[in-house]
Amino acid sequence: MVLFLAAYPKKENLKDGMIQRIASVDRCFSDVPRVYLSFSTIRAFKRFHKKEGDLVDIYRCHIILDFFFIMSLISKSTKIYIHSLYNVIYSLFYLLFFHKKYIFDAHGVVPEELEMEGRKFSSIIYNKCESFIFSRKKLTVVCVTDAMINHFKSKYINTNAKFVRYSIFPENIYNQQKDQYFSDTEKADDLVNIVYSGNTQKWQNIELMLKIIAENLGSCNYNFLILTGEQAKMQSLVDAYIPSGHHIMVRSVEPEELFPIYLKSHYGFVLRDDILVNNVACPTKLIEYLYYGITPIILSDNIGDFKKYGYESVQCFNIEGLKPKKSVKNNDIIQMLMSENNKVNLATL
Repeated sequence: MVLFLAAYPKKENLKDGMIQRIASVDRCFSDVPRVYLSFSTIRAFKRFHKKEGDLVDIYRCHIILDFFFIMSLISKSTKIYIHSLYNVIYSLFYLLFFHKKYIFDAHGVVPEELEMEGRKFSSIIYNKCESFIFSRKKLTVVCVTDAMINHFKSKYINTNAKFVRYSIFPENIYNQQKDQYFSDTEKADDLVNIVYSGNTQKWQNIELMLKIIAENLGSCNYNFLILTGEQAKMQSLVDAYIPSGHHIMVRSVEPEELFPIYLKSHYGFVLRDDILVNNVACPTKLIEYLYYGITPIILSDNIGDFKKYGYESVQCFNIEGLKPKKSVKNNDIIQMLMSENNKVNLATL
């Protein structure tokens, strides 16, 4: 039995980037008995259990009251798959008792993210948790980019960990055919569709994006669309930055609704600063953009490994005169990464 320290992916939470990663990994273990364990702290005293098919058990346990049950789950497991450092913090005490085979799926560089947000104490705590994980003798670290692997190798030069790169591919791009995305690129319609897909976190640089949109509202052939899970908050920002008399559509859609939108889109905003957190990242949004032949509008091109792959992009301060065209090269990059993912069998690590 493989024990996953993570919430189980379901339709209700698939908009979340971490959950999309968990769902992607879960497909690799589809024929393996597995348990998903998450923790409750103060108020939820009753243990939650649900069966998902014949091979999956989902538990949410109280971190203290279910001590012996949690210990038994860990004891029975053949390996422990930890999704993100955020799922280490509650389980760290239990993991001290066991020398199991660990698979740590990093997702990101959590201590550095917290430090960037000004949460220095939390950054220190998560650095301690990360150091504990990298001290394990039987450890495989799964990273989303080679840049992230290089970061951890530099940070933990004495670790015995093995490293594997496994990129993120969300549910909505599986089982699609490449040829569909470019069948309409020769049409005479000169409308340039520019999309943003994401929420309002500080590192998304939403204010900068809205300023750029406001400066280009005079381009009559530009059509802007914002997709977000924080519709009310985003709408208030749009109202603050976009001059009255101009309408920018703000929508919230399900993952399965993205296909026809991305199919029509030519460009997409990904305004990331040139900092470590972004330099090692593999944003789900960027994967989706490239897969659907969308050219990213960027602040920095140093995002994950994509600069190394030569992806096509446009600098955000120079978006005048854009043409309504798809990027075949960007789609080819994602096809290459998907092919490389298929060579990795996470279930055998």
